[in-house]
Amino acid sequence: MGSGYAALLGSHGAAAVLGLFGAALCWFVPRLIARVPEPTQTSAPDYDGPTFTSLSADPSLLHTSLLWGGGAGVVLGESLGWRGGWFIALVPVMVALGVIDHRTRLLPKSLVAPLYAAAVGLIGIQTATGVGDGSELLRAAWGWAIMGGFFALTWLISPRLMGYGDVRLAGVLGLLLGFLGWSALLVGLYAGFVVFTAQIVVAALVRRDRSLLRRRTPYGPAMLVGALIGVGAGPAIVGWLIG
Repeated sequence: MGSGYAALLGSHGAAAVLGLFGAALCWFVPRLIARVPEPTQTSAPDYDGPTFTSLSADPSLLHTSLLWGGGAGVVLGESLGWRGGWFIALVPVMVALGVIDHRTRLLPKSLVAPLYAAAVGLIGIQTATGVGDGSELLRAAWGWAIMGGFFALTWLISPRLMGYGDVRLAGVLGLLLGFLGWSALLVGLYAGFVVFTAQIVVAALVRRDRSLLRRRTPYGPAMLVGALIGVGAGPAIVGWLIG
């Protein structure tokens, strides 16, 4: 009983600390977005949305970033314990990407590309220091191949429904989710589609506008929320499904 209570206290303590830390790091999300190079006709032909500078100046951005950063930190702490601290540094970039994609339908390469280096570095450090092992490293590679490959195939079949930025983001999320476990990977991948579909259907019902069902909707935010669901609830969901 004592060891179980200690373990429970440990996960709650990690959730509290990482929640605060995640929120604190996301204080810099507006500054991060302001530093992202603006879309050009080469990088985003026919783009007519808001500039990143104007997006970073939105008064609601800081509040939104703090909430998502804190929530992500809590999920990491509750599901991974203090090991979740390895991944907390990625949260501000993920939040920035979610905000940018939601408002502009763009996932800037200048933000996604460094995530690959960070993810590979974190996985390599954990494996080298004995926090991870060879099987986790192999799962990470499979996660990248499965999730990144699936989105790449979808993009090749129907590029009008999905941008290549989604493919890039899917690859790095596959790396991280695969490293954390098959349950996190499979639930994270599937949950993204569920969240994406649900948000469109709910919006169409609330606004009573069927055209929303045919409108191109950014997939990045749903993918990120799905990944967080995979981390936080993946093992429980898979355990429930297989009985």
